[in-house]
Amino acid sequence: MPYLVDGNNLAHALGLSIGGLADRETCTRLVASFCRARGAQATLLFDGKAPEGARDSTRSHRIRVLYSGRRSADEVILRLVSDSKTPADFTVVTSDKSLGDKSRHLGAAV
Repeated sequence: MPYLVDGNNLAHALGLSIGGLADRETCTRLVASFCRARGAQATLLFDGKAPEGARDSTRSHRIRVLYSGRRSADEVILRLVSDSKTPADFTVVTSDKSLGDKSRHLGAAV
């Protein structure tokens, strides 16, 4: 079951924020470690543009990191779930009640 991770939300929940900005690198390393330990796969979505010098998306064996650009990460997560033929295969990782409710309504686990 692939995970769709609200990256900024997770970073803030884990105390990985500096001046209100998510520590994306540390958050990415933690999610990658989680996936390796469980044999899982995740797409980690961060709000906004990719950091300067970084690509808009990064992929490894277990994790894909995406940046939402002009849209919110929530919008991208919901689009991924709604566009899927099997939305029940996804687990959305967030503490955002609105995103969680919308994800459940589309058929994903939260």
